[in-house]
Amino acid sequence: MDRPIHEVVRGEEGAVRVEVDRMACAGHGQCSATAPAVYELDDDGFCLPVAAVPPGAEDDAEAGAAACPEQAIEVAP
Repeated sequence: MDRPIHEVVRGEEGAVRVEVDRMACAGHGQCSATAPAVYELDDDGFCLPVAAVPPGAEDDAEAGAAACPEQAIEVAP
């Protein structure tokens, strides 16, 4: 399955950016287990692109990224 890298930027000023390397994602689901308000999984357990980080959930986005055993998620300002 071809899982391209997705980069999604939240449209608000000062928002965080979440990059998910879907080629590196192995479907462990730890991102979603740690931060379900930020990370959703597809039917096969792979991280979906992050459309928006909910206001106030920036720390959750960081925690979900840190929980990824493949280090497939990067969160940046």
